[in-house]
This record gives sequence, structure tokens and C-alpha cells, in this order.
Amino acid sequence: MTHSVDAETVARANELKLEANALFAQKKYHEAIDKYTEAIEADPTVPAFYTNRAQCHILTEGYGAAKQDADAALDVDSTFIKAYFRRATALLAMGQLKEARADFREVTNRAPGDAIARKKYTECDKLYRRIQFEQAIDSEADRKRVADSIDLNNYPVPESYEGPRMAVRKVSKQNKDGEEIEEDEEYVDKQFVDGIAEWFRDQKSLPVRYMYVILMQVDRMLRQLPTLVDVKIPSNAVMTVCGDVHGQYYDVLNIFKLNGFPSETKP
Repeated sequence: MTHSVDAETVARANELKLEANALFAQKKYHEAIDKYTEAIEADPTVPAFYTNRAQCHILTEGYGAAKQDADAALDVDSTFIKAYFRRATALLAMGQLKEARADFREVTNRAPGDAIARKKYTECDKLYRRIQFEQAIDSEADRKRVADSIDLNNYPVPESYEGPRMAVRKVSKQNKDGEEIEEDEEYVDKQFVDGIAEWFRDQKSLPVRYMYVILMQVDRMLRQLPTLVDVKIPSNAVMTVCGDVHGQYYDVLNIFKLNGFPSETKP
């Protein structure tokens, strides 16, 4: 990559980098990303600007963006070792073990004295080889999904249970002989959800049967969906985006209290 930058612009870009470094030291990673971006826009010929921004992306779990920055740094300088390390770290986080392993190996070849890179390569290589071995001995015939082995008849609702009850509907199924039969099936409806919200608020639990029903139906529903789902938001809808509540159930209830339950107008 060739790009002419005058001395004044180089100096300004370095100032921006120092500002970004200060923000990084304060763990203000998003603000640091913005400053590194300004530095890159001023002088796109410095690979360290890209790898510094890549590290910010890694620390904020923006692994795809981190890989793009590492690629850009290598476009500027294909010998820049830190770019290989950043890209390997991002690839490893995204589960691309073969590619991550190759980049970590490149770092160890170019910097044989880098103990951290050597350790990362060894860990990645072991994980990659283990998965390769597991895939080699895996057999479809040996697999049996846990959901297929659960017989709900073995888990009746206790007579002492006084909580919300699941609704029941008629469904068509195939028996072991392949014949179509009609059976009763419990399922989750809004009334049940409303009921267990309050039930859980009082720190009470559900019968094992209901937990299995919920898990099995969620499993069946998700398996019918594509990996990436597009959701159309109507122009008159209000969409609320919530961060991680870290397993705090009462925080979830408070969100529903403030915003209402999810619906077509409040996705």
C-alpha cells in the first residue's frame, strides 16, 4: 500500500494515537477506537494504529472488526508481527481454530523468543488437534439426542403443586410403528408465562415435567429456524434493546414492568 503523508499530518496522527493510548489505559475502549480511527484517517500508513484499534475491538468482543484491522495492518506491512497475533486472537475467539493456529505459528516463527505467542500456539494447536480427533471418531450412529430419550410419562406433575398449569392441545404424532395418532400435548402460552413470572418472583419452582416440556419445545422451535433470523420492525413499533442482566431474574421482571412484555408493537 502506498500513501503519501506530509510531516504535519504525521505529527497530528501521532497526537491522536497518544490520546487513544491514554483512553485505552483508562479502559475507555470505545472512545479509544474512535481516536485510533481518527489517527488512521489522518495517516493510514502506520500498521500499529490498526493493531491498537484491533486490541480495543478484542477487548469489547468485536472479533470480526479486530480481524479486519489486523488484515489492514498486514496490507500496510506484511511483516508486522503484532498484526498476526491480533488476527490469531480474534480468529480463536470466533472458533476458527485452523486459521488462528496458522497465525500463532507465524508469530512463533518470526519471533521465536515470544513466550506468550508460543504458549498461545501450543494451546490452540492442542485444541485444534483434539477437535480433529473427535470429528474423526465421531459417528452419526453413535449420536442420540437427550431430548429423544426423555419420556414425560416418567415425570408427572406432583399433586402438591399449586402453581400455574400448562395449557393442553391436540397434536398429531407418529407412534413407533409409523402410524399417525393424536395425543395431548402441554405447551407454553402467554397465560402460563404471566403465571410463572409471579410464581418465580415468590422464589418458587416448577415441576421437572414442565421444565422438560419447555426445553424440548424450545429445542424443537429453534431447530426449525435458520441460523440468522431477520426480524422486521414495523414503523410504528418501539424496540427496546437490553444489555446482559447477568442472570438477575428481578432485573428481567423490572424490564418487563417498565417496558411491558414483548409484543408485535414492542419487540
